[in-house]
Amino acid sequence: MTRDDPRPILAYVVIAYAISWAIWFAGILSIDGMTGIGDERFSPFLLAGSFGPSIAALVVAGVTGGRAAIFGLLRRLILVRVNWRVYAVTFFLMPTIGLVFYIVGGIAPRISIWKIAATMIPLLPINALLGGVVFGVGPLGEELGWRGVLQSRLQGCTNSVATAVVIGLIWALWHLPAFRFADFRNGLDLPQFVVLYPVSTILIAFVMGHLWRWSHGSVFLAIMFHATLNTMAVDLMRENWWDFGGWSPLRIYLVILAVFALTAVAVEVLARTVFRRFLPDSAA
Repeated sequence: MTRDDPRPILAYVVIAYAISWAIWFAGILSIDGMTGIGDERFSPFLLAGSFGPSIAALVVAGVTGGRAAIFGLLRRLILVRVNWRVYAVTFFLMPTIGLVFYIVGGIAPRISIWKIAATMIPLLPINALLGGVVFGVGPLGEELGWRGVLQSRLQGCTNSVATAVVIGLIWALWHLPAFRFADFRNGLDLPQFVVLYPVSTILIAFVMGHLWRWSHGSVFLAIMFHATLNTMAVDLMRENWWDFGGWSPLRIYLVILAVFALTAVAVEVLARTVFRRFLPDSAA
C-alpha cells in the first residue's frame, strides 16, 4: 500500500470507533440510573474504551507493515530526546496564554493570582503527568492513534490546516457516545456542544500537528501535551479559582476556545520563526 492510500486510515477509524464505542455502550446500557460520564461505576468502561485508538493503531500497523511497523510505532512512545524548545512549548505555551488572557480580560481570581500562576505553569508538568497520564483518561490511550497513525499518514498528503480539520473531526466524533451527558458537555446544550466541540479539537489538532513535526513524531510528547491540555482546561474553568460573575457555560466555553485559538496562532508564528529550520518528521 502506498502512503496516500486511504484504506489504512479508513480501517483505523472504523476499528478505533468500534472498540471504544462497544465498550462505552456496554457500560452505558448495563449501568442503571447513570446520569453522567463521571459516574464511578462507569470509570472502568471509560478507561478501557479510551484505548480503542491505540489498539486500532497497533492493528493497522501490523496489517500494513508487520512487526517492524508495530515496533516502529511503539518506539515513538519512548522518543523523549526532543529539542528543549519543543518541551517548553508543550508544557508552558498554552497555560501562559490562558493565564495572561484571563488577567487582561479582567476575569478576577478568587485566590492569590500567584498561587494560580505557580500551579498552572511551573507545577503543570508534574500535575499533567500525574493527573493527565497516570490517573487520567485519554492521553495514554489515544495518542498512539491520533498522532501515531492519523497525523503521520495525513501530514504528507495535505496541508497543516486540512490535516487538523480531518483529525479534529474524527477525534471529536469519536467522543459521540459521551455527548449525551451534561457533565461531559461542561453544561452546554447539546446543539451548542455539537458545533463548538469539533472547533476545539480542530484547533488542538493544529497545535499538535506542529508539535508532532518539531518532535520528529514523538508520541510521548503528544501524550504530554494532551495531558497538559486537559489539566489546563480544568484549571481555567475552576469556579473556586475564578470569579466568572454568573457567566453562562457557553460564555466560559467560548473563552476557553479563544485560548485554544490564540495558542494555534502562536504556534504558527513560532513555526515561521523559532522553528522554521526544524526538519519534518522523516520517519513518519
